Amino acid sequence: MWKGYLLLTHALSHSGIGPLIVRLMVGFVFFFHGSQKLFGWFDGPGIENATRFFTEMNIPMPEISVWVAACTEFGGGILLALGFLTRPVSLLLATVMLTAAYVVHSPNGFDFANNGYEYQAVLAAVTLGFVLGGPGRISFDRICCLCCKKNCDENMCPVGKKEDKPEEGEQT
Repeated sequence: MWKGYLLLTHALSHSGIGPLIVRLMVGFVFFFHGSQKLFGWFDGPGIENATRFFTEMNIPMPEISVWVAACTEFGGGILLALGFLTRPVSLLLATVMLTAAYVVHSPNGFDFANNGYEYQAVLAAVTLGFVLGGPGRISFDRICCLCCKKNCDENMCPVGKKEDKPEEGEQT
């Protein structure tokens, strides 16, 4: 019984499905909230009301800040779900979430039930995890070898190890 469990655990941990599931869900969350701000989708406020909220919260340059936050969430959510430009996009998303946690939610404490920063902190932690750990095996970054240029190893790069292909101008 344990042998089967260990084989299954090993297969799943090397499949890349775990990071894919997390990227898809968190990417959709960001897309959802960004589209609420930008377009008013999903009963969202739209850009004008979001700008008004940013102004009420005394966020600097609210007319610009709302566009930066909304576009980062919307576009970043799509890119995160696809696993494309995962590390830089995740860093931008984490920055937006840490800013929201501090500026909007920190006066209410940690608890989500009291409009605290719990939710934003979790999203920031997950996106920082992608900054540090990369997109996982099932991603456009891996397909395009963006996550491993010059650092390819046999487990990451779909085109093989960098030793398999000579660099331009390199003798074979």
